[in-house]
Amino acid sequence: MNLITKIFNLLSEPNDFKDNPYGWLTNQVGHLSLSFVLTLYLSLLIGDLYAPISIGALWLIWEISQYKKSNNFIDVIEDLIFEIGGVLIFINWNIFLPLSILVLILCLIRRL
Repeated sequence: MNLITKIFNLLSEPNDFKDNPYGWLTNQVGHLSLSFVLTLYLSLLIGDLYAPISIGALWLIWEISQYKKSNNFIDVIEDLIFEIGGVLIFINWNIFLPLSILVLILCLIRRL
């Protein structure tokens, strides 16, 4: 198994980071960031209108597959909130970046 396959397998394994607030925080910040960057990149390829819809649909399909692996509905919903948050930051960062940070802090407090 090559390195890229190992990394992909590690990243595609569902994990709710129970009892690990720091791991959960970095995971959700990663979802926000990756989603924003993917939407930005795709918008350069196909346009600002279609990129958010495409990335949102991609995340929905991805999280359905994650649910089939883990049967952890709460983890899937949390991940989806932050993945869609990254798309929304692309659409209007003035509103959704502070809102995403607030939701991130509130969810982290709940986990502590």
